Amino acid sequence: MLDEAPETLILSAIEGFETQPDVASIGRINELANRVNELWQEEENRLETEVSALENDLRAELAEIDVIKRPTNAVFEQLHLQNDAIALILRRNAENPEKNDVFSVINEQKALLDKKKILLAKQLSELESRIAQMRTTEMELTQREAELAEQKLAALQTNTSSNMDLTTMKIMLFKKFGIHIEEGEEGKNDKIVIFNEKRSGAKTLEVDPKFLDYFISNYIWEHVGNNEEA
Repeated sequence: MLDEAPETLILSAIEGFETQPDVASIGRINELANRVNELWQEEENRLETEVSALENDLRAELAEIDVIKRPTNAVFEQLHLQNDAIALILRRNAENPEKNDVFSVINEQKALLDKKKILLAKQLSELESRIAQMRTTEMELTQREAELAEQKLAALQTNTSSNMDLTTMKIMLFKKFGIHIEEGEEGKNDKIVIFNEKRSGAKTLEVDPKFLDYFISNYIWEHVGNNEEA
């Protein structure tokens, strides 16, 4: 065999090759690759369909969220907003709806309420301070009132004592001049009785409410004077 020419050897080797199995393998590989490519394409199409459906669902959900986030009359009623505040919110919502959703409105109102709470707390503190001052003043006034009441009572007692002495003196003076005052019975007038020690008898004056004090005084001193002359 070694004595043969190289060309003969090469030709003999080529003729001895079995290529059919390799060609068959390559064919099967190509078929498998095509099948894999088809499956890949089908899976890609399926995923694209699912992604598209999910995107549609997402857009629908976002649209619903936008509707939910949009301030409504019910929200305004729950927040107890006045017409001016509602008009301002609606105007801002028309200009920039993304930054003026219901949560922004709620947060804004919450901030306003917090400010009001701080202001009310400050006012309450001031009121409590004023109440404490007023209570202190009330206690001082009560104490002063009690002191004045004691002083008034003492003054009244002093005046009463003086009046009693004065009354006693008047009674003694009246008796000295023979003057007695008799209280009238029910429905009758009082009487002034002037006794005369030197004469047997007495002068009686029934005091009518219509009498003037001047008349009564003149009557008394007139008869007292007569007593002295007698």
